[in-house]
Amino acid sequence: MIIKILLYLLAFIVAIAIIGFIAYSLRGRLKLTDPDSGVLQARLEQNQINPKALENLISAGKKTHSDAIVVYRNGELIGAWYSRGKARKIEAMSVTKSIVNLAIGLAITQGYIKSLDTPMYTFFPEWQDGQKSKITLRHILSHTSGLYTKGPAYDIYKTDDFVKYALKADLVNEPGTNFFYNNRAVNLLAAIIEKTTTKRMDIYLGEELFKPMGINDFSWTLDKAGNPHSMSGLQIIAEDLAKLGQLVLNKGSFKDKQLIDTSWFDLSLSPGAKFTLDHGLLWWIRRDTVHIIDDARIGELQEIGLSEETLNKLKTIKGEYHNGKDFLGAMKKAFGSSPGKIRTELASFGIMSPDRKEFGKINYYAADGYLGQYIYIDFDKQLVGVRMIGEHLLYNPMLDGFEDFADLMADLVD
Repeated sequence: MIIKILLYLLAFIVAIAIIGFIAYSLRGRLKLTDPDSGVLQARLEQNQINPKALENLISAGKKTHSDAIVVYRNGELIGAWYSRGKARKIEAMSVTKSIVNLAIGLAITQGYIKSLDTPMYTFFPEWQDGQKSKITLRHILSHTSGLYTKGPAYDIYKTDDFVKYALKADLVNEPGTNFFYNNRAVNLLAAIIEKTTTKRMDIYLGEELFKPMGINDFSWTLDKAGNPHSMSGLQIIAEDLAKLGQLVLNKGSFKDKQLIDTSWFDLSLSPGAKFTLDHGLLWWIRRDTVHIIDDARIGELQEIGLSEETLNKLKTIKGEYHNGKDFLGAMKKAFGSSPGKIRTELASFGIMSPDRKEFGKINYYAADGYLGQYIYIDFDKQLVGVRMIGEHLLYNPMLDGFEDFADLMADLVD
């Protein structure tokens, strides 16, 4: 009897694996939603898109099992490609943070929030006394609050109330003095929107921003206490996410109507602090960057107490890396395809990355999230791109992150 049950169980597992493999194989078979080749060709010519570069982008999208790729140029939809031949909602992961930025900008535009420099105790009176009284809304949006977080969000997902969990965080750095990517602190933003507008954040965005833009099919994950996640949690169709990227490119204007004040985007896309030239207010500023691992940097990491095991691995990749792809490749070589252990170790010292960076000119702005969710925004080329991929057990971190997406987007326009 036991053997029979085990055989049934094995057959069930094999069946699930086969179904999963078939589903995974179908992903990345990107199909243009408008298959009329003449229409696409006209769009490419009118908007001066390089056809070969577009072919390379879509080909790479297929190889990385992308579920959606969308391209806008000069405010016009060039094309939308979906793995299942039609649009569906996909979890935006940390790209959600950049959409939460729009919620804050909208609330400021509508007068619900007075200023970026409003003290957080205005919204949370329990912070009125002590060092937390120095934390402002700007600090939360720029990841410089100084609040403790473990880095990865595993501990947050275990809690019933993300907002209460963030409020209980210890202060480990003087506010405004250190950048550290902080999922825990960002979750306070949903509560601020609700406190100031009297509407839950997803409802507020849906009514005041999404609906005027024709975005109607979306959902938002809530914690057990009913708070929308701010660190992630938005499920949205890729074309609609691209519309939001185009809204940023247009600095808050949609169809000649100013939905969010232009000044908000000047603030959001400028460095959030003097020492974080690659990050604004929940948007990334992608610059020419040299990533450096040298004896001086290793010495600094040794001084703060990084483990000998980690230091020895870093010594194997000493050098200068002139783009993020090469640096990430070196990190994977030293620490494996998913270097979560070193990230956790660095996080315990309040450090995001083991390298020292030297920054150059700005190339584009971006939102990105786990698995390889991207919004690409290039003001000079008037170009917006979105790439999305759904979660799957067969996800390959060495391939499916689509790390070339931004480079291939840039190639679309000479």
